[in-house]
Amino acid sequence: MMTQIVGCGLFDTRDPDNPVGSQSPDDLALSPEEVLTQLETAFNLHDPNLYMAAISVDFRCSAEPTAFPDPSFFEDWSYTREDVFIRSLLAPALLPPDSSAKLSFEAIDEISFADSAIFRESYRLEIAPFDDELPRLYEGFADLIMKRQLDGGWRLVLWRDDSGGEGVAISQLRAAL
Repeated sequence: MMTQIVGCGLFDTRDPDNPVGSQSPDDLALSPEEVLTQLETAFNLHDPNLYMAAISVDFRCSAEPTAFPDPSFFEDWSYTREDVFIRSLLAPALLPPDSSAKLSFEAIDEISFADSAIFRESYRLEIAPFDDELPRLYEGFADLIMKRQLDGGWRLVLWRDDSGGEGVAISQLRAAL
């Protein structure tokens, strides 16, 4: 006859907690599609470190021509300026931690090679900033060039922004911050 021992459940497994705070910047995007997912997730979590982990140190932004009156404003837009932009945007002073920030991409055309990819995506960014002067919705098209880096991960090296002639593009948000 077998005796059954009843315990208090002290050593039972539990469901994992949802992540809070910064995700590990060591998380490599192993495909161009994962770069886009990482960018989207970074906005949802308000995590600038996760966003920057998807950006190459060789990053450049080619902005919507009407984003800023001085065309030279975006000429030297680099990794450093993108870092300042995303940290300003996702900071609690501008976006309350409990507010919505949602970036989404929809594929239009995607071409992948062994070490690079060119994606044409439509995007939509919705934010709820403290600053009432900033629009809440940004939409447009982005030509995104991603490359495999020496560490084996994929990162974004170029974001060419285009409003499509309608709406407010992310270039305007970059210029505002």
